[in-house]
Amino acid sequence: MKRLTYIFIGIGAVIVIGLTIILIIASRNASSDDVVINFNEEIPYTQDNKIAIDTGQGMVYINDLLKNPVRKAGQKSVVFLEKAEYTMSYYPLPEPGEFIISISFPNPNVVRPQMEKDFLEAVGISETDACKLKVSANVPYAVNPDTAGIDYGLSFCPGGKAL
Repeated sequence: MKRLTYIFIGIGAVIVIGLTIILIIASRNASSDDVVINFNEEIPYTQDNKIAIDTGQGMVYINDLLKNPVRKAGQKSVVFLEKAEYTMSYYPLPEPGEFIISISFPNPNVVRPQMEKDFLEAVGISETDACKLKVSANVPYAVNPDTAGIDYGLSFCPGGKAL
């Protein structure tokens, strides 16, 4: 009888230790997939939950792209819009931050008008304010070697290049 008691106690201890290890691993995996990004530096928010960006050409107030991003794009950036034809990322730090649009459509001229409309809508700004921000639009080499390696910017902004 004593031997059977020790066996049950041993099996119970192994089960408790195993479940504890599983819970610890599961909680670590859950937190690493969480898309909430915590920045060491302060992100300036307005009272209506907009992000305030001092561009040097005036303040621009954008939607909170950090709140519900599509996914993380690195330690300090998020993908805030993703379609088959393009992906839009936001890098808020260092200020004033940067937006990168990666065009994954072989003929970027076809998708650029909708891409720019989607950008303005997602960020919640006008064309005038968009031109105050640092926005890079590029085509990866793997998508189209002929148009790759150039920062096209936004077509309606000074410095925006034709595709």
